[in-house]
Amino acid sequence: MTEEQLNELIEKRKKDVAAKNGEEYVPQQEEIVDKSSPDYLKSKIAKLEEKLAKYEDNGMAKLYYSLNRKANEMADLMNAISLKDLDIDDPKSKSFDRLKVIWQGASEIAISLTQLGQMAGVLKTEKKAEGESKPFVDLIAQDRK
Repeated sequence: MTEEQLNELIEKRKKDVAAKNGEEYVPQQEEIVDKSSPDYLKSKIAKLEEKLAKYEDNGMAKLYYSLNRKANEMADLMNAISLKDLDIDDPKSKSFDRLKVIWQGASEIAISLTQLGQMAGVLKTEKKAEGESKPFVDLIAQDRK
């Protein structure tokens, strides 16, 4: 089946559906675009530069900030709810279960945030100097040697 035959079938189907719904079918005219016009080329360049800019952004940093915002929202939600105020006796109340799901996911988000922040370069990794990692007694013993 050629593309022309396929388009004819589509048009026929649209007419049948319109007639079935009691509507009048008006075929849409395709807009003819001059792809060599300066306006078209400028708009095309602008769209492509926009797409390119997205690849140049630090996507991992954006993801880190987005997850950080969600973690803050979760913390605000958990801080706003007091366990004393929850109706635990009511079997139909799902408030405690929903809160429990939130705090179970909090540790996973915290770990993900830390790792993603370090990978994206947003968070600095803390590297201890050689001397700082040794116990105090060992540091004194080194001086005496």
